[in-house]
Amino acid sequence: MKIDVAITGSSRPSLYPIFWESFNNMVKFNDTPNITVYEDVIFKDESKKVKKYIEDKVDKYIEINPNKRLGYVFNLLLNNIKTKYYLYLQEDWKFLKEIDIDKIIEVMENNENIKQIWFPKKLQKNTYNTFCGNTIKVDDINLVPYNSWAFLPHIGRTKFVKNTWSIDNTVKQSDRPESSFKKVLLKNIKINQKDFHNAVSFILGEKFDEYIQHLGLPSDDGIQFDLRSKIMIDRRGLGHKK
Repeated sequence: MKIDVAITGSSRPSLYPIFWESFNNMVKFNDTPNITVYEDVIFKDESKKVKKYIEDKVDKYIEINPNKRLGYVFNLLLNNIKTKYYLYLQEDWKFLKEIDIDKIIEVMENNENIKQIWFPKKLQKNTYNTFCGNTIKVDDINLVPYNSWAFLPHIGRTKFVKNTWSIDNTVKQSDRPESSFKKVLLKNIKINQKDFHNAVSFILGEKFDEYIQHLGLPSDDGIQFDLRSKIMIDRRGLGHKK
């Protein structure tokens, strides 16, 4: 099944080669996806480097300049998604294990209650907390029920996310979409945080599997990251949020 892939980023050109290599090697599709990059411009010169590297590798490259923060960008990309399922990615995550997208979608096709399957983080044991159930096998894959929503790299059911997103207009312009979206989600589907039978979000694999690694700041090899961090610290000192 052909799906839309949305990749968000913000002025970090040194991350893209690492992310892109892992994406090409580890994420498998039967049908070539439609890939759109959303670049939220914080530092213009750095975003120019991003554009030079990535724009000929994807179907569409969209710049948001001046930057609008992730809530705005997520609203924009969600409006652009046309396929039944979408794959949401961020340029600061590296894939560690192979992921069969069509197999995951087949499971979601057969199980309407599954609205999201997200990829667990490397070395983040606290991911598996009271919001997680026990590992279960659904069709041929292992999943961990999760009674919240994760804006980590994930496969989502487009109609469900669009309908939930549109309930609360304040979400659309928020700095980050997570908190408001989760509140709306929990309120409307009435998930009990100690009861997983209404779970809509699932983690791929067994407990403590590691599918993605956060590249993060600062970098081991880049003056760019140290410089970016310093600039952001200086801007905060002047009263800027970003």
